[in-house]
Amino acid sequence: MEGRNSRQILTEGIHPSNSLSSSQSGITISLSREEILALYEEGPEAIITVMQTLCSIINKQAARIVELEE
Repeated sequence: MEGRNSRQILTEGIHPSNSLSSSQSGITISLSREEILALYEEGPEAIITVMQTLCSIINKQAARIVELEE
């Protein structure tokens, strides 16, 4: 991770408050086993932050899928 914590890696360039545009649809999120373990070592607040970010992204994608299906 070289000076960057897992939360920075996960959320860098991804802001849950922004709506996902078609140009953002190719975003992939990947954490290595080592990054996940480092996140775990940071404690509960680090896990909560990442989980909230992921949930927000999932909810925005789900809403976009419904919009596109209509």
